[in-house]
Amino acid sequence: MKNTVFKCYSESDTPENMLFVSSNDITTISSFITRDGKNKLFINYYNDEICIDTFFICDKIEAIDIETDSDYQIWKNS
Repeated sequence: MKNTVFKCYSESDTPENMLFVSSNDITTISSFITRDGKNKLFINYYNDEICIDTFFICDKIEAIDIETDSDYQIWKNS
């Protein structure tokens, strides 16, 4: 089975600030509403670079093709 990579980001994020995470590393995804009424996603995942469970807060999450996603290519080369 192919491992899916997800791009997690907010509208103002540059590719360097986006989270690209494997579906195998995501533990939970929760949604919440901020005090000012905006919807946010809380992504809990295992960070294999620093070997701990951590989180990322964003507006959107989408499955990507790492071969064709331009944001992923910029992030990978940064």
